[in-house]
This record gives sequence, structure tokens and C-alpha cells, in this order.
Amino acid sequence: MQNKIAGTILLLFSILLIGTLGFMLIEKWPFLNSLYTTVVTLATVGYGDFTPKSPAGKTFTIFLILSGMSLLLYSVTTITSFFVEGELSQVLRERKMLKKISLLTGHYIVCGVGKTGSYIVSELLKTKRDFVVIDKNKDVLQKYENCLCIAGDANDEEILKNAKIETADGLFAVLPTDEEILFLIITARGLNPNLKIVARGIKDSSAGKLRSAGANSIIQPNRIGGMRMVSEMVRPAVVSFLDKMLRKARMTCVWRKLKSKTRRLRRFQKSLSSGLGLCLLR
Repeated sequence: MQNKIAGTILLLFSILLIGTLGFMLIEKWPFLNSLYTTVVTLATVGYGDFTPKSPAGKTFTIFLILSGMSLLLYSVTTITSFFVEGELSQVLRERKMLKKISLLTGHYIVCGVGKTGSYIVSELLKTKRDFVVIDKNKDVLQKYENCLCIAGDANDEEILKNAKIETADGLFAVLPTDEEILFLIITARGLNPNLKIVARGIKDSSAGKLRSAGANSIIQPNRIGGMRMVSEMVRPAVVSFLDKMLRKARMTCVWRKLKSKTRRLRRFQKSLSSGLGLCLLR
């Protein structure tokens, strides 16, 4: 839409320039009079203080009125829709979001928010991690209004740079096809050699290629899902035990973080109390 607005403004300047030069060459008028007549003609004001005298000038004026009015109507419609349809607020929102993203360091980038990507985003939100979502589909991104999102092709270097890939810690490659994921890995690895890349492999034959391209880990959902289903069927007790241990480990980690923050708060309170005591003694 921004390109459309820029093109419309360029067309307006072009018709003004053509009209001005036309009157200068045909009617031999000065620049200011020619520009004035062009504006008056396009605006359909018609003061009549400057009128073409020659047949060529009158013919040119007819052409200018017909083409200029059509262009003016198109320009007004385009600019009005830009404001009325919320395009302006969308542009301002995107600029504000890019400004927030530019301040990120040590964050994660999620490329693609399909079925797998949506679970990744959900888990990152639960663990309160900083991340940026990239997807071509703007309608899909509307579900993640509270997240930092960029609408665009994740294989585009500029899009990845906008997501601050240079300072990111990791990237989740979950695009629709293995071919797109492969190209994304190569592009991302070139922009940040130290980046940790976890990629989804759809085909079994793609795992080796994705790893060779630079992925640190390859996750194959179909394979993992199949193995889990078999385990549930033939080893349900083991699966249940592992799930409980995983939840327990996660809760233990959260508990340790809370205890660490509590200790720091107590130390701060003690130092603050000591400082106030010394001030009172003085």
C-alpha cells in the first residue's frame, strides 16, 4: 500500500510537470503562469485569467483536463482508502514493532506459524522468552497480536535482518516444505554463524541435507509421533513415568529460580536496612 501511495504522488507530480512544460512550450508562458494554469485546470476552478489562445494550446488543455481529472480522482480514492481502511494505523504499528525488535538480544526467531509453529510460540510464551514470529500470511499473524511479528518471506535476508538475526540466540525453521527450510537454514547461517538452528524435517530423506546445510538439530514430528504412539501402546508405564519426571524437573527448575530471586531480595533488604541504620547513626 505504501508503494501504491508513492506511485500515486509520483503520477500527480508527473501530470503537473507535463502540464507546466506543455503551456510553456505551446503558449510561451512563464513557468509560474504555466504551473498556475495547470493547477487551476486540474482543480476545475477555471478562473479564466489565463486561457490558451492557439488551437494547439486548446487541444493540449482538453487532453490535460481529461487525463488530469481521471488521475486526480484515482489519487483521491487511493489516499482516502489509505486512511479509512486502517492502512495508516497498520503502517505505524509495524514501525513501532520494528523499533521494539531492534532492541532485542539473545532472542529466538520462529519462521512459520503453522501447526508446529503455533505450539512453539505457545511454549515460548509460557517460559517468558523473547521471540519474533515471521510468516507470509498476515491473517495468521493476527492471532499473535500480543507478540512481535513480521509479515514476510523468512528466506528474505532483509526480513531476517529486521528480526535482528545477528543478535538472536536461536531460530526455529518450521516452514511448509523441506526445500524452503533448507534455503532458510543456508540464509540464516550466512547471517549469523553462531546461531542455533532447530529445523523440522518433513521427509526422512531430508534430515541429512538439513544438517549439512547448517541445522544444529532436526526434529521429525511424524517419526516422533509414531514412536510415541507405539510407546503408549506397548510401554505405557514407562511413558507415564517419563512424563511425570519431565514435569517434576520443570517444576523444580521454576522453584529454584523462585528461591534464587527470594534470596536476592532478602540480601537487598538486609543491605538496605544496614545502610539506613548507618545514616541514622551519623
